[in-house]
Amino acid sequence: MSGKRNKDEERYLDIIREANGQISKLTIYDARPNVNAVANKAAGGGYEGEDAHPNAELFFWDLHNNHVMWESLKKLKDIVYPNVEESHWLSSLESTHGLEHIKLVLTGAIQVPDEVSSGRSSAPVHCGAGWDRTAQLTSLAVLVLDGYYRTVEGFEVLVQKEWISFGHTFSSIENGVAEISFNSKKAASSLGYDSLEALDGSYLYIVASVVESMGLQL
Repeated sequence: MSGKRNKDEERYLDIIREANGQISKLTIYDARPNVNAVANKAAGGGYEGEDAHPNAELFFWDLHNNHVMWESLKKLKDIVYPNVEESHWLSSLESTHGLEHIKLVLTGAIQVPDEVSSGRSSAPVHCGAGWDRTAQLTSLAVLVLDGYYRTVEGFEVLVQKEWISFGHTFSSIENGVAEISFNSKKAASSLGYDSLEALDGSYLYIVASVVESMGLQL
């Protein structure tokens, strides 16, 4: 097993803990299943072990990686398209594990705000690569904690802050997801609007304006 340590990372987490003067240990949330974290460590990655982080507690959320999520989504699609599987609907839905994944994400989205709003501690969150799971959890936590991010402007800032600036690889998503260029004028026109601004106040406007401003390929 790899025993690599990163002194800068250890000191960084100590600084976060020290900034929370009322706690003796910092709770770190790892979105991965414990077994995945161990496997990542064997492959040269790692997680916050007690030997390197005696003043931290590590909590695993057991959220699976994007490959498992895509497989779950594919199973869900198969039972609703082109026809809904009526005869064994509940068992078919359960077999996708989709509700289980959603439950775990929402559980994490409640735990982090609870930790922060109670005044107990900061709540560092991470996973393996730091793309989907981390951004999902921190975004939902921020939406719960601060009403500003539930406004149109705030949601734009949230997508920019937690996803785009964080380095989410929107343009390289694979597994059957098409990469297309976004044309806001054409999209607005197809919906019967004269401009993107006419969509202000809708979720489509939020997504479209962020995508257009960053020149992303979705």
